[in-house]
Amino acid sequence: MDHPPIDLVATLAAIRQCAVKLAAERWPELGTLLERCLPAPLNPMTLLPIATGLACAGTLEPLIDGAAALVLTDLALRIVDDCADADDPRALYLALGVGPAMSYALALNTIAGQVFARLADAHSSALLPQYADALLRVCQGQAADMQDAVATLADYRQVVAQKSVAAYGFAAQLGALLATHDPAQIARCTACGEHLGWMQQIFDDIEALWLPLDPACAELTKRTFPVLLGLESPAAAELEQLLAAGAVEQHALCAALDALSVRPRLFQQALDHRDAALEQLGPPLKPVGQSILQTWLTWLLRDGARLLDAAPRAR
Repeated sequence: MDHPPIDLVATLAAIRQCAVKLAAERWPELGTLLERCLPAPLNPMTLLPIATGLACAGTLEPLIDGAAALVLTDLALRIVDDCADADDPRALYLALGVGPAMSYALALNTIAGQVFARLADAHSSALLPQYADALLRVCQGQAADMQDAVATLADYRQVVAQKSVAAYGFAAQLGALLATHDPAQIARCTACGEHLGWMQQIFDDIEALWLPLDPACAELTKRTFPVLLGLESPAAAELEQLLAAGAVEQHALCAALDALSVRPRLFQQALDHRDAALEQLGPPLKPVGQSILQTWLTWLLRDGARLLDAAPRAR
């Protein structure tokens, strides 16, 4: 596969600079905050609308604007999620307080909405309703996730389809909407993003249980992909007894799941979604999109063996 014909590091820097500028123009203090808290470089996942837009023969400038607006929306959702979950020792609200953090989140999402409205006027009238639909689905999925009422794998898949798959689907669809009016190309890009949403949620669930940022906050009672897949195993009796006992110790739970080969089974599902996402950006789309996506996926899976084989972090 050919190397991408654009400088991806420079593109990530341009997206970051654009996001800070968008915030600072409306609220200087907010721009200063973003300058401090946005990683440099940004997570390569930020390149997703760039990949799909260039795959559909789009131009870089509007794609950078769209990706920057996505950065604002993503940060807003993460601030709210951190306030609700209280499981990230690096969360913004710990430094600012919950009230100010929520105010910043609302402002960030409002600014992103204004950018999407401007881009919709210039490129595609479908952009704004698609953004609104995706955001509502993500919020609905986040609310369901916070209620922790999932009982079955089918229940959880419905939650993930809202909170993660909808988000990635829109991120990939955004690039296509800024580049083309071809419904087939837009559908392929949307499907690419949806597969990436499933893949990322599987990886996140594995990491949250085996390698949480804060082992004291490990989601031991939460029914996510590892536990729910384990419970569907024919040999799940020991796991069921462990969960029924009440207080669950992280090492015991992870050991029970490893005895059922949950991690390699989930890892293979994630890789299947990865392959399907890459296939969606294949011909007849421009090869640059698939090349950029492959670069991101290579970065993401650079330490996949650690996620697959590592013992759980001790408390």
